[in-house]
Amino acid sequence: MAAGHHPGMADAVIAGIAKLNHLVVITRNTLHFLSFGIEAATPDQAVLLFKPEQGQSISLVT
Repeated sequence: MAAGHHPGMADAVIAGIAKLNHLVVITRNTLHFLSFGIEAATPDQAVLLFKPEQGQSISLVT
C-alpha cells in the first residue's frame, strides 16, 4: 500500500494460493499482482510461457 498499490482481498487470496503452490497467475490486470512478488502474466503472454512438452498444464480458476 505504501508503494501506491491497493490490492483487494480477492487478489490477496489468489496471490497467496499462487505463491504457496508455485503457480503463475494469468490475468488481464497484472498490475494487481505486482506488489505480491508473484509471477503474473496476461493471457497473450501465457501462450508463450506454456510448454506442454515439459509437462506443464494449465488450470482455469474462475
